Amino acid sequence: MSRRFGLDSKTDSKDAEMAQRKEKEPCSGTARQIKDALTRKQYHSDDERLKDAQAYIWLSIGVVVISLIIFLGQIMKCL
Repeated sequence: MSRRFGLDSKTDSKDAEMAQRKEKEPCSGTARQIKDALTRKQYHSDDERLKDAQAYIWLSIGVVVISLIIFLGQIMKCL
């Protein structure tokens, strides 16, 4: 029985699972942030506004990159 800071082994295993999940999905935080920004109806603090602005920037970067890939693909077909 491993007890560390008053936590039992069940809690330790859940923390380990969360850490593994974060390693497998490095962009899940960004995706969640974008989803939250798109579904938010009103702001409660300036921190929420900043996070949403960052999410919109990530979203716009993604759109620009996808558009650039499509554009370059069309150019390569023509050559």
